[in-house]
Amino acid sequence: MANCEAELLINLNFSKLSQKLIRIGLLLTGLWPAAVYSCTAFCIVQGNNVLVAKNLDWFVEDGIIIVNQRNRVKTSLLLDSGIPLHWTSKYGCVTFNQFGREFPLGGMNEAGLVVEELSYALSEYPAPDHRATVNEFQWIQYQLDCHQSVAEVIQNVPSLRIAGLFAKPHYFIADRYGQAAIVEYLDGELNIYTGDQLPVAALTNNSYENLLEYLSLHQGFGGDMRLHPGVGSQERFVRVAIHLKKQSGKAERFYLKQVFNLLDSVKQDDTRWQLLYNPRRLLVYFRTQSDSSIRHLYFEDLDFACGSSVQVAKINASTIRENKLKFEEYHEGLNKEVILSVFTQLMQFGEIGELPVNIIGRLSRYPESCNCLETH
Repeated sequence: MANCEAELLINLNFSKLSQKLIRIGLLLTGLWPAAVYSCTAFCIVQGNNVLVAKNLDWFVEDGIIIVNQRNRVKTSLLLDSGIPLHWTSKYGCVTFNQFGREFPLGGMNEAGLVVEELSYALSEYPAPDHRATVNEFQWIQYQLDCHQSVAEVIQNVPSLRIAGLFAKPHYFIADRYGQAAIVEYLDGELNIYTGDQLPVAALTNNSYENLLEYLSLHQGFGGDMRLHPGVGSQERFVRVAIHLKKQSGKAERFYLKQVFNLLDSVKQDDTRWQLLYNPRRLLVYFRTQSDSSIRHLYFEDLDFACGSSVQVAKINASTIRENKLKFEEYHEGLNKEVILSVFTQLMQFGEIGELPVNIIGRLSRYPESCNCLETH
């Protein structure tokens, strides 16, 4: 049964009970609409300890790590009509990018805010209206540039519109205070889950409502099912939820190895990156499919001041002492090299028909427009 057929069944005018039974059947058989690409993100809070983790699962491993600076003036990049957003970065941040500088898949800022995207194929962004607009990746950069907490992001989100370039993510957000949130767009409508609406601080590649409904069928969460083996979106979510529940209320600290073990428990053949953020210590750990050694970045070692050269590193660049990543000075050639490599691989995997030369050029040149704020 195709995904569209599954949705049609749900939309038929059945009684609430019949709809519930069909919904459960679709969840159990794996026919509920799911994303093509798979990722897993979660937040762990134990006392004063806050950790945020993510697996990036998809075709491409290439990427760059950017040290983004404070006080850079920016205007959103739009490929079609829309009202561009103008802002100046308030916080420095470290981001993990595949589509070039200023268009991250995720990262953390110096206030301890973490934002990560996960693919969800049924995401549908609002139609053009009076609001300022950003694309789906620059939305992440904007939040990291301008906000220090989940509360600030949530307050700001309704004032923005997303115009997708070529992806359909939903977002997992967490901060140094242990607060977390999920931001989704379904049928053009904004959905935000936080506080009591976020009983499990985790996300995979389905709507959060559907993930909670599937979880509710399992032992310990209101149902009788045992955890099914496998790496499907729902199974990964349940696996993480069970683990987080076991750790809830425990006094002992969640250690680095334990978090990476949890990431490994939801790992897939196409897991390219494993990321771990410590927003209170402003520390980032990561490893990749090609290099399983755990490398780290301390924010205190980085220069976020505007005017100095922007620092960048390829995610699999050679390391220096103690597995710290070695950075180099940013230049447009490096930016374009990574973007071109990513799009070329997407073409080879059949995700795009041909190289979008115009888009590649605009993405690679865009950072040159982000100048330092003039101060007098």
